[in-house]
Amino acid sequence: MATVYLARDLKHDRAVAIKVLRPDLVAVLGPERFLREIRLTAQLQHPNILSLLDSGQAPGRGGEGGLCFYVMPYVEGESLRRRLEREGQLALGDALRLTREVAEALDYAHQFGVVHRDIKPDNILLLRGHALVADFGVAVAQRQTGGERLTETGLSVGSPAYMSPEQSMAEPRLDGRSDQYSLACVLYELLAGEPPYTGPTAQAIIAKRLGDPIPSIRRLRTEVPESVDAAIRRALARAPADRFPSIAVFGTALSQDAHEASGVHRGDSRRRKLGWLLVGATALAIVTAVGRRASHPRPAAAALLARRVVVMPFDNRTGDPGLDGLGYMAADWISQQLAGTGLVEVVDARTLFAELKADPGGRSRETLIRESQAGTLVVGSYYRDGDSLRLQAQIIDRSTGRLARAIDPVAAPVARPVTALDPLRERVTGALAILLDDRLQNWTAATSRPPSYEAYQEFLRGMENYGRDWSSDLAHFTRAARLDSTYAQAVLWAGIAYADMGRLAEADSVFRLLEPQRDRLAPYDQANLDYFQSGWTRDDWEAAHRAAVRMEELAPTAGHAHWAVALTALSLNRPREALRAMQRIDPERGWGRTWPWIYLFYVNIQHQLGDYDAEAAAALKDRERNPSRRAAIVHQIRPLAARGRVSEIEPLIRDALNQPSDTLDPWPHVNDPGEVMREVALELREHGSSDQAQRMFERAIAWYRAQPPIFAHSRVQRLGLATVTYYAGRLEDAAGLAEGLSTAGPDSTSVITLIGLIAARRGDAAGAHAMERRLAQDQTRYARDRAPPLGSARIISASGDYEHAVALLRASLARGHWYTWLDLHAVPEFDSLRAYAPFDELVRPKD
Repeated sequence: MATVYLARDLKHDRAVAIKVLRPDLVAVLGPERFLREIRLTAQLQHPNILSLLDSGQAPGRGGEGGLCFYVMPYVEGESLRRRLEREGQLALGDALRLTREVAEALDYAHQFGVVHRDIKPDNILLLRGHALVADFGVAVAQRQTGGERLTETGLSVGSPAYMSPEQSMAEPRLDGRSDQYSLACVLYELLAGEPPYTGPTAQAIIAKRLGDPIPSIRRLRTEVPESVDAAIRRALARAPADRFPSIAVFGTALSQDAHEASGVHRGDSRRRKLGWLLVGATALAIVTAVGRRASHPRPAAAALLARRVVVMPFDNRTGDPGLDGLGYMAADWISQQLAGTGLVEVVDARTLFAELKADPGGRSRETLIRESQAGTLVVGSYYRDGDSLRLQAQIIDRSTGRLARAIDPVAAPVARPVTALDPLRERVTGALAILLDDRLQNWTAATSRPPSYEAYQEFLRGMENYGRDWSSDLAHFTRAARLDSTYAQAVLWAGIAYADMGRLAEADSVFRLLEPQRDRLAPYDQANLDYFQSGWTRDDWEAAHRAAVRMEELAPTAGHAHWAVALTALSLNRPREALRAMQRIDPERGWGRTWPWIYLFYVNIQHQLGDYDAEAAAALKDRERNPSRRAAIVHQIRPLAARGRVSEIEPLIRDALNQPSDTLDPWPHVNDPGEVMREVALELREHGSSDQAQRMFERAIAWYRAQPPIFAHSRVQRLGLATVTYYAGRLEDAAGLAEGLSTAGPDSTSVITLIGLIAARRGDAAGAHAMERRLAQDQTRYARDRAPPLGSARIISASGDYEHAVALLRASLARGHWYTWLDLHAVPEFDSLRAYAPFDELVRPKD
């Protein structure tokens, strides 16, 4: 059909390939018709289509019409034909992936009415392992061009081994199903090493195609899944009506087994995976309950939810890893607006990104999409075109697997890629308005502008492992806000990081600074701000709970939202509601897998409810995830102590002793083996094992006293020794230790409380009340971790004033610190209150 020449583009100093059509072909087509229709194919801009740079007609001798040509970029790679000649057959994974990439390119062309007509390994080039479809220069436009059609000539352009039956018969009307047939032939050859029909002549091949049965690839490659074999056979159907309705559906049918294929291209897998971990986020609304056994099996299949939308990260086809973040930014930007409308249910983008990053096994995108249960899928890619980037999106109806809408590409300068996001979001939302709900049309205008790309990249770095190193996360969020002063989301997460670090005064300052910018936040983030500001800095946990429920409504698949509902419910003494919210999080995927405290929360809820078997199962998971955290060891011991299995506790105590001395666990506060033994002793005592508890207290005292001097001088360790000495009943020794702490440094709530407790137990009512009054005078805001009302309640309870103690407890619990309920469970000073009706009414779960 054409002769190819390697040439040099002198103007742009680059290598190009010039294809010159055979004169006999030009004579049949007519140069005017060819040039007219090649203008149409020149409009095709897709990352898997080799673009057309130029075309024309070289003048002939004597001014007569000469040769028709078109110019394409020179690809420094090989063709798929060359690879087949070298390898004979391709690995299943590679074959499926390349076929899907070609299907994406052809589906895009078919949307413009362009049928390639000559799909074969020779016309599929490989660039960095990815497919590029070439030779669109001789494609035939399906639409009318100036009232004439190339196919009216009856010319059968194509290669016999890959030609569809209708094309081989020179049918005048071809559509995309002809390319589908050819692509199925190519896939068959990639797997079998030869096309489905072979013969010595073109006539022999066509005769087999029309008369022989459709071959099965499994007769040559038994490891090919039956679903792939069935898809190929359907695409090879003789009648176009018996094939897939579109080549996109054919590609989708092949996607189901892509991840199972052993030869998945790792470079592509890495590029398609998220390079960061967004905060928050659960595993695509897969409900895994940590109940009796900490998990339940997932259903084999889930029905699609018609109004649920999942927006996948856009594929970076530029070859520049520095632009990877743009794909996630595009998906996040679209998802935020869709969620804000309240008209459709959107799979939380941060949840999705977290799952893509968190799974070391590399679960396929197809699996994630399937498990999302979303009925509508938005996918896209972006590629470079000179100094511009082009972003394109497609909307797929997952109930049929068919392409529902192809979004016109949006362009932006490479230097300012985010300028494409608003028009892209507007077009996607507008298309979904047609498909799902026409009210979405009212939301097509962007409500806020996206941040700068540099700021968003900093934000992503902060989100990548959020919760593992809060100081580092905070630094990234702060830098993001400095890079773009209008980036309200980065400011919000700086405040959240402060709150999670316990630096509540700074968190409150940031949240107040953010209030004038509230409208720049997406609705979900507005609810997130209300949740943190109400609960964490204002102690209004009812308002925080309402905000958390709103977060859950806006993002039903967001693990962070479920967590917020659970935490606020538990703070309001509604543990069963908290458990239901937690059971909506999959702790083994996405946000649930990355958030280090996920099983800790299960442990504490189950302990409060008295379900020790479920607690033990969750504690085991917590220990597997955090083997060096001493708190995880305590979580394993607690249900053993509650069930009287004392003999099983000793190996775990030894584990705690063997952890490095500098191991710190910021939440909850179990920082050394002495504290581990103290917590174990309190639990043993609570469940009737008083003798074992006393021995454990004495053992903790011995451990503290055996530490090196530098360790013993630590104020934290001295307080630990004084506290465990008090619990062991050595009041005189404990008093001396506590007084030493009081004179050696500034008083703390813990030290004042301990001195007051010792005084009460020694019968020193005046001393006890003096310490209680000092706590009552502490009106400092943001002292939730120090909880002065709780300390006062302990002192007053030890003094025997039950009514006053319950009133103080009520004030303490109103501050909403969720693990206060555990203090009520094991603190010895409240033993005498347990038969007191007002205390029982206060602590009884409210659900």
